[in-house]
Amino acid sequence: MHFHSIANSHSKPCFCHIRLAANSSVTKDIQEPGDYGGFPAVPINEWRQQNANLHLLSKKDGAKR
Repeated sequence: MHFHSIANSHSKPCFCHIRLAANSSVTKDIQEPGDYGGFPAVPINEWRQQNANLHLLSKKDGAKR
């Protein structure tokens, strides 16, 4: 994996202990270590919640058709 970053005088990105789920896209600097997923990349628990909500919504829409 190859990372590109632009550091300014106010913040320095740290790629220590950051993991990305497959097909994730980082659009801004990640400042906190942890696991991230989605587009744009968000903390993994938030991404999982978004996926669960989409799954539930798709089931509800399918039942109405």
